[in-house]
Amino acid sequence: MEFLKEADLAFESYTKDAKNERKNGIITTTLMIEGQEIIKSEIINELGSEKTGKEIGTYFTLLSGSVHKYVESEKNKISSAISILISELLNGIKPTPKNFLVVGLGNEKILSDSLGACTVNLLIPTSHLRENKTVYSALGYDLTTLKTGVIGQSGIDAISHIKGVLPLTGADVVFCVDSLLTFDKARLLKTIQISNTGILPGSARGQASQKITKSTISSPVFSIGVPTTIKQSQDSSELYTYFDIDLYVYELAKIIANGIEGAIKRFFGNT
Repeated sequence: MEFLKEADLAFESYTKDAKNERKNGIITTTLMIEGQEIIKSEIINELGSEKTGKEIGTYFTLLSGSVHKYVESEKNKISSAISILISELLNGIKPTPKNFLVVGLGNEKILSDSLGACTVNLLIPTSHLRENKTVYSALGYDLTTLKTGVIGQSGIDAISHIKGVLPLTGADVVFCVDSLLTFDKARLLKTIQISNTGILPGSARGQASQKITKSTISSPVFSIGVPTTIKQSQDSSELYTYFDIDLYVYELAKIIANGIEGAIKRFFGNT
C-alpha cells in the first residue's frame, strides 16, 4: 500500500488494497445508503494511524457529485444519508447526548473557506428555548451554533473559542464543519467526509492550529468537511478551486445543515 499523510480525506491517505489493508491497520468498506455511494474507512490501531496520518476512528466518504445541478429530491437523499451516518456515530456515545454544539470553522469572507460558516448560518439553534419548558421538552435536545472565524480575524484560535463556549452550552457532542483539501480533481466539491475523530483546522493551507478532538476539549468531536481546494501534488504550494465555487458551497452547506438537523431529530425519534 502507498500512503499520503498530507491528505485531508481519509480515503486519499492510502491506496486501496484489500489484501493488505487489515495488517496495515485499515478496513475499507463500500456502502450504499439512500442511493449514495459511501466509502467507510476505519483506522483501527496505532499502525494505521501512523501510516495514514489519521486519528484512530471511523471516516465516511460520501461521493456526492455536482450537487448544484441536482433537483431537491436528490439533495434530500444526500442529506438523509448524512443523517443516517451521523446517527450511527452518535449511537456509539454513552451516556446518550442531548446537547449539541455545531461549529463553523474557517474564514467566512473567502469562498473556498466559508463552508463551515455557511452551514452554521443555515441551522436553527434551540438552546435559547430552555426557558420555554413546553417547546424544549417537545424537542428533547438543544442545539447551539458558533462561528469561530480564523485567528487573523480575532487573534483567538478556533479551539479557544470552542473551549470558551462549551461550559456555557454543556454540549455533549461538538460538530466541526470545515473546508478540506484534495489531491484529486474528481473529489473537488463533490465529496463529503464525516468522521468521529475530530479535526485539525487550517491544515489544508499549511496553517494548522491545535487539533480539536475529545482529548483536547473533553467532548466527542465529529468533523464534517468538503474538499473545496485542490493541490496538484505534495510538492506544490498552490491551491486551486472551481470558478463557480459559490454555487457549490451554498448547496453543500444546505445539504450538510439538513443532514445534521436530520440526524439529531432521527436520534431522538422526532422524524
